[in-house]
Formats: sequence, structure tokens, C-alpha cells
Amino acid sequence: MRTRAVGMLAKLAHDLELQVTQLQGRAERTDAGFSGELRIAVTSLRVTGQLHGDRVDSAGISSSERAEIEQKIRDEAFAGSKEIVVRGQGTPWNRAEITVETARGKMPLLISLRATEQDDAIRILGRTDLLLSKLGVREIKGPLGAFKVKDTVEVLFEIILRPAD
Repeated sequence: MRTRAVGMLAKLAHDLELQVTQLQGRAERTDAGFSGELRIAVTSLRVTGQLHGDRVDSAGISSSERAEIEQKIRDEAFAGSKEIVVRGQGTPWNRAEITVETARGKMPLLISLRATEQDDAIRILGRTDLLLSKLGVREIKGPLGAFKVKDTVEVLFEIILRPAD
């Protein structure tokens, strides 16, 4: 996930890339397409680094800044939500109707996918934009409102599906 700062003093803030370090999911393949669900623990959102355009600088943020940002994500931005649930279905593998849901909001989306089959796995790549406000995420602001995190967050994803054991 990529966040961008906006506002008069946005240059003092960090544009960030976050990654999900823990999720659970399932998917089913049918003759008509697929359906699936992912559950992402809010506590698994981690700061990967600072963005410079589309380049990620993992050394651009100190470990104490990372910890502080991750704490704010859990306690302020997603207050009251333990997980983010993504449910989707599609026919065929190049489009999906999904719903992203937290304890405080829900957002339906239609997204394009790029899927390839490799051996016994299906690799799915995609991107979409989420509106934090639709998910019930409180506005994220800097001191004295000098900057804020843009409501639109870019989500880039790669999912590899393999048959259950």
C-alpha cells in the first residue's frame, strides 16, 4: 500500500509504502471463474520504507519512526478494527468484483487482474485505489494540521494460489 502526504507542509511528511506481513485466505476455482476471501490483521501492516516517486527507500525512516507510524495505524487510523477483510469473485481471471471491509466501513470495487498459471499455482497481480474514508479510517493529520495523508491509497498486490494440502 502506498500513502501520499498532502497539504501546505506535506514535504515535511513521509510518503510511505506499507506491506502486509500476515494474512489468511481461501479461494475456490469453478467452471465460471473464482471466489475468495482474504483476512488481513491490522497488526500486520508494516512500514516498508519512504517513497521517492515510485522508488522505495527502506533506509529513509528510522526504526523508531517506523514503530511510531505502525502504532498510529493500529491505534488511530484503524481504531476498532482488528482486521481488513477482502472478499471477491470473478469471471474469468482478468477481472474481479471485490469488497474491502473493516469494522467501520466497506468499499466495493471492480478491478483488473493479470493471472498466470504456473505448475499447480495461479499467480495474480493487480492494483487498485482505496478510499480510507469509505473504510471508516479517521483522517490522518500531522501536528497542527500542517499536512494530512491523502484519502486515496494505492494498493499493489501479488497473490499466489496453490491447492490445499
